[in-house]
Order: sequence, then structure tokens, then C-alpha cells
Amino acid sequence: MRTYGPKKIVVNEQVKNVMPLSESSLNQMMDHGKTGMIIISSQVTSIEREDPNLDLTDEFEKSLEEKGGVQAIDSDAMYDEMQDWLRRRNKEKDRELRDDIKAANFSYTPNYGGYKMRETGEETFEPSYIVYCYDREGHPRDFQDLLDFGLEMCLKYSQESIYVQAPGKPPVYLDYNGNQTNTTSTDNFRFNGDDEEYFAKIKRKKARSPQFTADINFNEMYVPLRPGDYNEKLRRVKSGEFIL
Repeated sequence: MRTYGPKKIVVNEQVKNVMPLSESSLNQMMDHGKTGMIIISSQVTSIEREDPNLDLTDEFEKSLEEKGGVQAIDSDAMYDEMQDWLRRRNKEKDRELRDDIKAANFSYTPNYGGYKMRETGEETFEPSYIVYCYDREGHPRDFQDLLDFGLEMCLKYSQESIYVQAPGKPPVYLDYNGNQTNTTSTDNFRFNGDDEEYFAKIKRKKARSPQFTADINFNEMYVPLRPGDYNEKLRRVKSGEFIL
């Protein structure tokens, strides 16, 4: 059963206090993103990639040197070794990406997309960041600076694409070269019909919850729980977080 109030989820082996993205939070996010925003993640699910600039094979094999190299790992144990390395890497790279966003002086909102693994049905949450065209103090930035930053991060964190919402334009997915990777685009977030595959439900007073999408393939989206006191709010705002 879906929980509409605050809940605890596990993200990269850490417990996060979150709440579902509500309709009011969505409107707040889209309003703040009118001057432009991107959504980017540092998470990867595979080591071998078709694009050599995104391939992580060399990085993985280098990590095995202290264990005697690839040849020292039993073939039956290699899958577990790879999955363990990806888990550790994703945890580390998520921290690095957040630090990069702060260092670049952009405002951001962490968010967590929930989906179920097709093979196991296990619920998994992937962290990503909505990065706005404002600095940490709320002053407008140039959108080209935000776009350049996003494309740089896309390559640095071996992402196939980032989500880009340019001012006054439909959102698109761009690869690290700035080429569009999606064939269709919607005007901002929209509410779905029930037959669409990817969705995020939000609570309403009606019997059936509506759904929205912006071509983001998550069943559920969560954002950090609002601050419990003034000191927490001050700390988070000073770090550049735009609290929904």
C-alpha cells in the first residue's frame, strides 16, 4: 500500500526521511524552475557501456588490483564482486555530485525516484538532484552556465543523459555532447492517464489519485522531509537546498 505521509526509505544503504512529491510541491518546483533547471544523477547500474567515454571497465579492474587482479576472482564470484563495487561506487559518487553542485554555487533539491526491479520486484530508490538556475542565495544565474555544468557532470558521472528544462521550452534529455536523446517531449510535468507505464501518484481528495510525468521513468518520487526546526532549515538553506 502506498504511503502518502512521511516515510523512511533506504538509499545507498542510508536511511532517509522523506515525503512523496505532492501536487503543491510539484507546482513549487516548476515555478522555481521557470528560469531553467536540470535533473542529474550519479548512479549507474552497469559497468560495461557501449560509449567508451562512459565505460567503467578500467575503473572496476583497477579496483581489483589489491585483490590480485581480475584473474584472481573466481568466475562464479565475479557478479557479486561487480554488484558490490557498483553499490560502493554509487554511494561515493552521490556525495561527490552533491559537493560539485554546492561548489558550483547552484540551488538544488535532492529527490529520490522509486521503482521496482523487473527481475526481483524489489523496491529501489535512486538519488538525483533537481538543480535550478539560481545561486545558493537565490540570485538568478545564466542558464548557459547551468547547462554547461550539467553536461560536464553528465560525462564526469558516466550518465547517458540529463534532464534539461530550458526557460520557456519543453524538457528534453541531452547527452554529454548536448545532443537530444529522447524522440518526444512533453510541456513540463503533466498528469497522466492510467494506461501509461511510468508514473508518480500524488494524493488528492478524489477516489483515484492522478498521475504525472515528464518522461522520467520513476514509479514514485520523494523529496526530503521538511525541516523539523529553524536550525535545520537554516543549515539546509545555507547549503543551497531549495526546500519543497
